[in-house]
Amino acid sequence: MPEEFDTTYRGMDMVAIQRYRDGAEPLPELTEKEQRFAAWYLVREGVPTNETARRLGVSAKCVMNWCARREAANHA
Repeated sequence: MPEEFDTTYRGMDMVAIQRYRDGAEPLPELTEKEQRFAAWYLVREGVPTNETARRLGVSAKCVMNWCARREAANHA
């Protein structure tokens, strides 16, 4: 995760992702890359899978799959 003051990380808008973490309405649109990162980040920050899915507008299964793929890639 980038430093708190960084607004972008690998081309992703971290301010937008942090708004999803905080549940700060209105929630901005995320790119698919940002959604996948946000899913992993929110779950890692302790947001339950179902709540993460609700915030991102995807299914809980998507969140679980995205998190599993990211974890697998981190351990490869």
